[in-house]
Amino acid sequence: MDVLVLPTLTGSLATLEPLALEHAPELAEVVQEGQLHQLWYTRVPAPDRMREDIEARLAAHAEGRVVPWVIRRPGDGAAVGVTTFLNIRAEHRRLEIGSTWIAASAQGTGLNTQVKLLQLTHAFETLGCIAVEFRTHWHNHRSRAAVAGLGAKQDGVLRNHDLWRDGTVRDVVVFSLVCGYAGVPVTAGVNFEVRPGEAVVLRGANGAGKSTVLRTAVGQQAPVSGDRWLKGGPVVENSLVYRRAVSCLFDEDAFLPGVSVGHHLELVLRGHGVADAPVVAAEAVAEFGLGDRVDASPFALSSGQRRRALLAAALIRPFELLVLDEPEQRLDTLMRARLTDRLVAARQAGAGLLIATHDASLAEAVGTTVLSLDPSSALPPVVPAPQREGQS
Repeated sequence: MDVLVLPTLTGSLATLEPLALEHAPELAEVVQEGQLHQLWYTRVPAPDRMREDIEARLAAHAEGRVVPWVIRRPGDGAAVGVTTFLNIRAEHRRLEIGSTWIAASAQGTGLNTQVKLLQLTHAFETLGCIAVEFRTHWHNHRSRAAVAGLGAKQDGVLRNHDLWRDGTVRDVVVFSLVCGYAGVPVTAGVNFEVRPGEAVVLRGANGAGKSTVLRTAVGQQAPVSGDRWLKGGPVVENSLVYRRAVSCLFDEDAFLPGVSVGHHLELVLRGHGVADAPVVAAEAVAEFGLGDRVDASPFALSSGQRRRALLAAALIRPFELLVLDEPEQRLDTLMRARLTDRLVAARQAGAGLLIATHDASLAEAVGTTVLSLDPSSALPPVVPAPQREGQS
């Protein structure tokens, strides 16, 4: 990964620009204003040493050890801090976000979170990192809470890790974010948010990790690290909030035994309190081309017909978030067009959509954000290391 490239990263609350010596006077004023250099649990340069600090960061960048940015606030264009990629291990596709400080006036405004998200997106989606690390002083509770709020997991505490400037020793708390399956990362880290009226579409070859990301996002499997949030709280698959809000379709049949296609759709509707369930079910049967099979058992249908019945069940119930894994499978051209129209209508009505697909036309028509999990960012197979005696 060409990690040493210094792009400008732009968000609504923060912009990261390549750090330069010309930023020294402005940053010195910021530090002086908030007396940030006086905080005993941080390492912020004093105003009269700001140029020296920037020179050190630029020298480290020239040596391939760090990637430094100045943080600007878009509203007034003011420089409000510095942040860095460091501890770069390109051969292992991981790095640390750290050596960050932010003006007191910008703290608690959401700017720091935006900065971290810009860096995480660049690390995971552009550079193909498999893990991003954060380190902070044990006593820096604000920083620890901010990192945990991003969904990072605490890996541990490094006791007496280094000597502080006043001669005391520092305990370092280590966090990280990764993405994977069964304890092993299988794709580069992914970071996204699905808002009402938006559709996040995952593209990529078979084996790139699309289904793993979907199942992890909706709570069907645990992440290696990081968190999933739904409506302001953690994802709990069997909770009332989840069952009311989320409609999912993966590549498995999920029919009730001994129930016809029509009755299955009616039961789905009644279970979610939809009025006129028989009428709505009949409309769905017609829309998905199942009219002549309405009284048949789902298990007597062809694979394409079963797929259409499952799509109908997922789409006719109320939902705030719709999650579909390759919904175009086994559909003909006409049915793909109907599906695309239905998904666009759901998004325009205010639902959030999270979809994995191989269909470029569907992705273009439906998606407001398209994330590529291409083979170059997927990981090679992992061979577990042999255990030694006494290891577990």
